[in-house]
Amino acid sequence: MLFWEKLAEFSVFETDRLLLRPFQFQDLEQFSEIVLDQQVMAFIHPGIKDREGAKTLLVSQFMMNPLGKWAIVDKVTEKLIGAIRFENTENRHRKAEIGYFLHKDYWRQGIMTECVKTLTFLAFQEFGLRTLKVLVHEENIASRKLAESCHFKLKEIFKGSDRYSHKMRRYCLLELNIEDYHYE
Repeated sequence: MLFWEKLAEFSVFETDRLLLRPFQFQDLEQFSEIVLDQQVMAFIHPGIKDREGAKTLLVSQFMMNPLGKWAIVDKVTEKLIGAIRFENTENRHRKAEIGYFLHKDYWRQGIMTECVKTLTFLAFQEFGLRTLKVLVHEENIASRKLAESCHFKLKEIFKGSDRYSHKMRRYCLLELNIEDYHYE
């Protein structure tokens, strides 16, 4: 089965604590609460300043092409608490980058680790990917540690232009190959 067909098949899935599903326009209020928090978005998209910007981001980045993009919902509260997605997918080389963010009230509870580990399992076992990457700003220590806790290894530290501010920043590229993957 093709990669995109598999993503469609897994457009909704669950972990122990979470429901991962496509974004809906009704998510706008909770999505706005997350993306308008500068602590959450400092390393991701710091330019979101108001509800209109949040709406544009929700529709253009998460709803327009929904495959490989999931809203993270707390099963108990049914609240949208974050997002995880594939970025920079290279079908021919069977590679993808994982990007994510989480409401700060849910930081340091293992929630994003649960999401990344589940998505890693699906990527290798169901979607046919061979390499996953996580790209973080060097100063985003928490995100780097999260990736390392999911067995991603530092491949490279480099300077590059930030895609939003266009300032030169230092980045850490972490990678996990299927050959090094061990299901937990």
